[in-house]
Amino acid sequence: KFMPGSKVTRAQFALMLSRAFNAVSEEPYVNESESTYTDLGNYNEETKYAIQMLNELEIAQGENGKFMPLNYASRAHASKMISNFLSYME
Repeated sequence: KFMPGSKVTRAQFALMLSRAFNAVSEEPYVNESESTYTDLGNYNEETKYAIQMLNELEIAQGENGKFMPLNYASRAHASKMISNFLSYME
């Protein structure tokens, strides 16, 4: 369901950035290791991959071993992630 006015979680935002990265990259990013975040629970492999990729590329970080995937991405967090993403892509 398309809901452009809805809030976006950190997990959803990670997926968007990961998909954008892989869409413009010549080769998909390969994570160096498994995620150490303790709060990814039942997320699917694509989401876990996206979160770990952003962590490894220093585009987005968690805190105290948690990514907080269900938290909404604030404007500040989203702006910082986009800025880090664009810097990495240069």
